[in-house]
Amino acid sequence: MEVVTIDGLKLIYHPHDSQAVQPVHRACQRSIELIRSSWGLEPAQDCQVTIMTSLLGFTFGSAPWPWKILLALSLPLWYPRQARLWPAVGGYAQRYGRRYVVGVKPPRLIVTGDSALGDKIFIREDDHAAKVQSITCHELTHAFSDHLQLPDWLKEGLAMVTVDRYFERTTVKPETLNLLKQFSEKMVSQEPATIPVSREDILLQEYIYGYWFTRYLESTQPGLLKNLLGQQMPGEQIESEIAVAYGLKRDELRGEMGAMIVSHYT
Repeated sequence: MEVVTIDGLKLIYHPHDSQAVQPVHRACQRSIELIRSSWGLEPAQDCQVTIMTSLLGFTFGSAPWPWKILLALSLPLWYPRQARLWPAVGGYAQRYGRRYVVGVKPPRLIVTGDSALGDKIFIREDDHAAKVQSITCHELTHAFSDHLQLPDWLKEGLAMVTVDRYFERTTVKPETLNLLKQFSEKMVSQEPATIPVSREDILLQEYIYGYWFTRYLESTQPGLLKNLLGQQMPGEQIESEIAVAYGLKRDELRGEMGAMIVSHYT
């Protein structure tokens, strides 16, 4: 394996996937700068980006030794779910204690993946190098913010808005606002504790709500998110502070914000 260091972050790849190194390297450099300037977040001391070609290879190859044993013993518990996800994902963000790891598929695997869910959310991107950069930026944002244990909508919203800033253009389909309007009419007061892989409607809701709410926050309360994230507040407290900024209680946030966001952007 080859290792390149970028601002303290390690990029790890096999020589036969060297064609993916340049876009991932570029994405790491640009993303670190963007995540710092946008959200005030820094990479963990032990942070790695791996160009991954198999689920098991990535999981066991990136884990510290004590974790390899635990992962092997618990394989029947986590592997079936991750195997179902594998064809549809271009990248992962994993945490092993103090180590944060991002895995990004090379273009040759991304083009053969299942893009059904992504096609409903993102503007089509035919440049494979740009796709790799988008995935790298998205997953690095997750890795940098993971210690805050953010609610899923904010976790995804931060990552998606960071990708917009990376490319200096909108990467999410404008028509997803129509879906947000539908969701807002029946949105539950609290997000689901976990997002079931089989429930595409819930996955769509969290991605779309998270993206548009994060954009709305940046538009109507500029600097609020960066300030809250910079204080290293836990996710629940951040959500409560956001609610206060709009004159709401935390348990009212999801029920009220959808309609406000749609009204703002239409």
